[in-house]
Amino acid sequence: MSEPKLKERVLSLATQIEASIKLDKATGIGTSEGDVYGSNLPEGITMETVKTVNGYDADYVAAGTYAFGRLSVEAMKKNKGLEKTSVELDMGVNKMTVAFDRTKEYTNSLAKEGEPNKITKFGVATTTFEVRGGKNSGELKKARQELNSLAQEAFGK
Repeated sequence: MSEPKLKERVLSLATQIEASIKLDKATGIGTSEGDVYGSNLPEGITMETVKTVNGYDADYVAAGTYAFGRLSVEAMKKNKGLEKTSVELDMGVNKMTVAFDRTKEYTNSLAKEGEPNKITKFGVATTTFEVRGGKNSGELKKARQELNSLAQEAFGK
């Protein structure tokens, strides 16, 4: 296998993260020890800063969901045929997506015999938060390609 083409910083973090993980080879479940994330933040960034930004992101996601849901209800009141709305909101390099359904039907697993086992909910908002590192691009794409090669050598024919 050729040398990874990942950035030195990514390789260094990967080495530290790998050392912090204990993988149970029987169950396939890993556990992590220590704070590799917090102890390797870029210069000038503290965990307090990270927590502040994470808190703001959580508030922004809640506010964006609420704001778009209100707009969606108003639009659906005016247009009886409008069943679903959606929007993408930028959050720096990341983004959030809100989908709003007029109604959604769910199975009621707690329903007793003879009771309806379907529940209809009105105004269902589904929100996702996408971190750009989560896309198959950049360093993540390179890491996945390297892992594909490594697995091909180990398991392939």
